[in-house]
Amino acid sequence: MLILTWTLVLLTSIFGLLWLYAHQKWQILKRYGIPHTPPEFFKLGHLLNFIKLKPESFRTPLDSVRGYYLGFNPVTMISDPEILRQIMIKELPTFPKHTPQTFYYGRELNNGLIHVDGDQWKRIRMTLTPIFSSSKLKSVLPILNECIESAMKNFRDKISGGRSFDVHGVDEFGKISLACICSFAFSTNIESQQVEATTMAKEFFNVSRVGNPYAFLYFFIPGSRWLFKYFDCSIFSSAARKYFHNLIETVVQLRKTHNVQRSDLLHLMLSVEKSEAEIKSNPLRKGLTRLEIEGQSLTMLLAGYETTSNSMNFLAYHLCTHLELQEKLRQEILRVLSLHDNKMSLEALRDMKYLEMCIMEAQRFYPAVGMNARICKSDITIKGVTIPKNSAVLIPVVAMHFDENYWNEPHKFIPERMCDMNDIDPIMFQPFGAGPRACIGMRFALLEMKLTWCHLLSKFRLLATDDTPPLPLKTKFTFPLIHSKEEIVFKMEAL
Repeated sequence: MLILTWTLVLLTSIFGLLWLYAHQKWQILKRYGIPHTPPEFFKLGHLLNFIKLKPESFRTPLDSVRGYYLGFNPVTMISDPEILRQIMIKELPTFPKHTPQTFYYGRELNNGLIHVDGDQWKRIRMTLTPIFSSSKLKSVLPILNECIESAMKNFRDKISGGRSFDVHGVDEFGKISLACICSFAFSTNIESQQVEATTMAKEFFNVSRVGNPYAFLYFFIPGSRWLFKYFDCSIFSSAARKYFHNLIETVVQLRKTHNVQRSDLLHLMLSVEKSEAEIKSNPLRKGLTRLEIEGQSLTMLLAGYETTSNSMNFLAYHLCTHLELQEKLRQEILRVLSLHDNKMSLEALRDMKYLEMCIMEAQRFYPAVGMNARICKSDITIKGVTIPKNSAVLIPVVAMHFDENYWNEPHKFIPERMCDMNDIDPIMFQPFGAGPRACIGMRFALLEMKLTWCHLLSKFRLLATDDTPPLPLKTKFTFPLIHSKEEIVFKMEAL
């Protein structure tokens, strides 16, 4: 009986202390005058309601400024373009990061471009920017062509017994995306180990699986990051991290042993490798440490695999449910290829204007990243809105892509609206982010998607089946990514 009494006293004390701590933390938005609904203890502030939000709920008008508590952490969701212009461009030193210092992603990813700031970010960004230039991507084109042609051959093999076959979009586009990224970022053809690599890539993203305590601890135990950093624990799978670490090390050793030269990201990064001592002696000198090289390769996988495959999957859905758009796009592809000796060159892809319109409109309709973020380094007031130090600003990309003040008939899929990208406000259209910290791999992703669709539509026709979800497509958040709630299945028919 005594044990039970003391147990109840201990639990009551813990609950009381948590409530007092929560009550104190949940005064921040009120002090700063940011409108919000009262947080609820058993809903972890607004967290449980927030994670249940559907992307469709952001397609209706939102408050331009609204506060939330994700656990004990205050966040401010802002869709006002003038405030966002200040945050993402002019006041970049005050909003230097995408992610809070609270989180720890593992040694490699914490040295990736997405998660660093200050002089380290400037040096890495300056070093990587030339690697994603048009001239460098032109040298990468044969590598991507090889990956995509292999996928097309597999499609042909499946059709060999008939005229068509059913395609599970997320799987097939995922294979293409993974092959392209592994070839570019890890310098390896993964066809011989497709199953293992695909499994590890999916495991790498499976951060919400039951039994992973890290995400919960990051939210509710202040200072836990330092403990995880000491033990190098991460919300990402340790098996997947080890797999890709070993893959990079194997490729590096093979290159050193056999002097292999290849125009890809890993080779270009290795050509500017510097020691820790060299970087410390001149923090802004171009160059990357071995750990940073590994971090950029994993960041490429993290930022490019699922986002690109989802984007192609969503465009496939619109093309198989809008056959007139698909035929118009196919005719452009065939016409342009005929003018370029049927070579899928960078120049030919640039001339496919309607292809870019379709990709961009799909990015507007279903942005791969439905919500962007910036972390506020110090208190700042912009247009009368004061944003607290160490809090996050959430940028509702989906809501902005459907704002009727900026888009005519936003709920209709109209590629022609993307005819002149100079007419589009880059703050209100940011599938790749905006400002100096916009996605550095945007050109690579667009090249991969253009090349895939060029191959695909010049050889096959996409048709809806009885299993294709009806319009409008239902989607869901797996923060921050958007996925289809129903599997996108369509039929591929040989031309």
